[in-house]
Amino acid sequence: MKRIMNTVKQPTTHQSRMRLRDGLPSATLLLAAILTMAGGVASAQQHVVVRKPPAGRGFMCPNNGGIWSWGDEILVMYINGPHKNGTGCGSHSTQEGAVGTTYDVSRSLDGGVTWGDHRVAFKRYTKPCGYPAPAPVKMTTALNFTDPNTIVHFQRDDEGLTYLYYSTDKGANWNGPYNNIPKFKEGIHGRTNYEVTGQRSMTAYMELQEDPSTAASIRYPSYAVKTTDGGVNWTLGPMISATEVASGKKVEWDTHPSVARVDAKTLIASFRSGSQGEQTWTRTGWFDLTRSTDNGQTWLHLIRLGESPGNNSCPTTTQVVTLPNGKKRVVTLMWLRPPDKTSCERSKLFARYSDDKGDTWSDVITLRDDVFGWDTGYPIATVRADGKIVVCYWLKTVNQDEPNYIGATIWDAASFNLSSPPALASSGVGKVETAPRRLIASGWDVPTPARFRAEVAAFEQWGIQPQQIGMVGFSAGGHLAIATATSFDRRRASR
Repeated sequence: MKRIMNTVKQPTTHQSRMRLRDGLPSATLLLAAILTMAGGVASAQQHVVVRKPPAGRGFMCPNNGGIWSWGDEILVMYINGPHKNGTGCGSHSTQEGAVGTTYDVSRSLDGGVTWGDHRVAFKRYTKPCGYPAPAPVKMTTALNFTDPNTIVHFQRDDEGLTYLYYSTDKGANWNGPYNNIPKFKEGIHGRTNYEVTGQRSMTAYMELQEDPSTAASIRYPSYAVKTTDGGVNWTLGPMISATEVASGKKVEWDTHPSVARVDAKTLIASFRSGSQGEQTWTRTGWFDLTRSTDNGQTWLHLIRLGESPGNNSCPTTTQVVTLPNGKKRVVTLMWLRPPDKTSCERSKLFARYSDDKGDTWSDVITLRDDVFGWDTGYPIATVRADGKIVVCYWLKTVNQDEPNYIGATIWDAASFNLSSPPALASSGVGKVETAPRRLIASGWDVPTPARFRAEVAAFEQWGIQPQQIGMVGFSAGGHLAIATATSFDRRRASR
């Protein structure tokens, strides 16, 4: 039996075509050959409050804490720290590094509609928080990961170590910290995303710091970290991300991995990706995906699902839901902060989905766009008993001095369908795409010139004059139309 935890508990796990003629006259746009919608707004989502903080406190970072589910019972973990007024839109009002900061949990028994049983799980064990007692020790008793009541949390200490905590009663009580996980490479920065693969075996997904002496940049890729003896010993597995190499930037990263299993051999991972130069304000981000088709042994870059410009990148969360026809849909949820972190503009939660294991992706679906400012986000999701996604995040909706609280969106992703065909096709290459390739990659279903010439006869049989066919598109479809018109002769077959 296999379970993937985001911590998320999961039991496992059409594209219309138009042909364009070689030598397309760019001035003749007579036929709307491809219409790609600019996106959609989901109409069936429900927003709820998970927990508002007590006076003087604020909540943040559920993506760093974890989420677990047992049917309609859901547990989410997040940071509880002192609240500070007057920080401005470019800073956090919740002081996550203050002494007395804790990880708290909230529980829902009705699929995320109502929440209660709010309690402290344990103190945050980091240097800024004063390394509160108890001190880490070695865990010597093997855990039974297949016990449904047993769950695990991984917490980084900002000094290159990650500690393990566990609960054997669905998160009511916690044991830890345990320092069984080695300091792989230059440091390991664990957050809670893992797959149970057996009674004593687990694969966790974490970001590591590479040795800066072996590369021009400081790199933070993500890796699989494994145990086969109930968590007593851990080994480093394969790199699962595709961090951009030789970008010329000082720092490059693919962090906050979220891994979802599609079937026995296919896994898809999403990341908070980005790079920056010497100064923080040169930072830019994007939402990157990789895929493994050999049960996690090797990984290749899949697609860049969106851009997150400026100093505003945020983690992603990926889940798999079952469609009415029994097929699997991969859903990646992303949080977009304003490009200028001091602007106090709105942030938004949006999603894209794939019904073919990541080969093609829908256009953007907006789930929420009423969230105030930059100091928000870090979504993490699970799937409840009826197949609906429950995604938790931190937010404020009034102003920067409003204490951060934890909210959730419930969305029936399995029954939602955009009226247009998929807007993006993956590249299938093992590296991050450059901007020109991302434009062209949107049109992989447009044939190569050689392929087209073999099918011109079909147009003539239909009474269509191939030399008079044009192309028009909107939003992503506009990119596709321009890329096809300007680079059609240089296209190569992708399959």
